[in-house]
Amino acid sequence: GRVVGDRWRAGEFALPLFFQYFPSRNPNRSVCIQYGCGWKKKLISLCAYRWSGKIKAHELRERKTSDLLAQLDNFRTELSQLRVSKVSGQGGPSKLSKIKVIRKSIARVLTVYNEKRRTALKKASLKTKFVPLDLRKKQTRAMRRALSTYWKSKKTAKQQKKDSYYPTRKYALKA
Repeated sequence: GRVVGDRWRAGEFALPLFFQYFPSRNPNRSVCIQYGCGWKKKLISLCAYRWSGKIKAHELRERKTSDLLAQLDNFRTELSQLRVSKVSGQGGPSKLSKIKVIRKSIARVLTVYNEKRRTALKKASLKTKFVPLDLRKKQTRAMRRALSTYWKSKKTAKQQKKDSYYPTRKYALKA
């Protein structure tokens, strides 16, 4: 339906502002907004793209993982289209600047997806004996294979006997 918004002031005249919302037929657009002002009621069509624009991480955290993966796929296809238009020279500066926004959005979606996956892994691995590989510390290969402090301090029976038979000698020096 039609919604009359706030009045827009042009000079000394106060003109009514009209908004009209309706679902879009284009699959890439979620909703179209028509607005106009004045007595002519000339409507200009603005379309809000479903996946374009900057997306906040807190909004992504509320979504399901299947939605996140679908959104990631949409962002990647959009990015490839933008790169093609960049190479062909069709896109103006607005499309070139949009590449950065889409890349950052992809990073945000991947970050939230990985956070969700890791928290699910942590919950699942609470009852198991071993920690999953994804949750273990990275470190270096040598550090991962090194003995723990417990095993480093262990001594064989033969070494324990040697230590007891030949204890370290303590010398006192005269000053």
